[in-house]
Amino acid sequence: TLDADEAGYTVEVKGAPQPLTINEKQFLASLPSSGTVQIQWSPRLEKLSGELVATCDTKLIATARVGTLQLQGLYTYGISQGHLKNLSIRLPEGLNVIQVTGADLLSWNVAGERDERMLEVELSRPQEKSYQLTLQAEQSLPEFPCAFSFPVPEPQSVIRANGVVLVGTDSAIKLLV
Repeated sequence: TLDADEAGYTVEVKGAPQPLTINEKQFLASLPSSGTVQIQWSPRLEKLSGELVATCDTKLIATARVGTLQLQGLYTYGISQGHLKNLSIRLPEGLNVIQVTGADLLSWNVAGERDERMLEVELSRPQEKSYQLTLQAEQSLPEFPCAFSFPVPEPQSVIRANGVVLVGTDSAIKLLV
């Protein structure tokens, strides 16, 4: 039996089976009848989870077609601290979400009205290092020729968000950006 002065220690006995913890201060170990035995103890470390600190890198690909602008976005979250369990993306007015995909995706929902709409995503388990989310959306366009504001969905609750936008067409449409 090994007795510690205070609680919160981990004990390892090399050359013997794993010690049994009796209580916070006592450990029971079976020692071999011969050979060298080495006993190590150290403070038990608890993994702390702080407030979420995350960044988001976005890659948007927009395709202009007659009557619609189709948008595909890849959102890559980098998690420096904490756990990512829920995320939200502010949606521009007129942008309709078609599909949301990603690993461990539990549910997604668009909440709010007009220019205050948010895509709210819930994950089935917390993410600790990184996470990728794919968003497919579209916006109706008036008859050509037309001018419109380019819709950029904005990740929320991140310390930094940046990205790139690619705009193109697969038909005989002239784009001026």
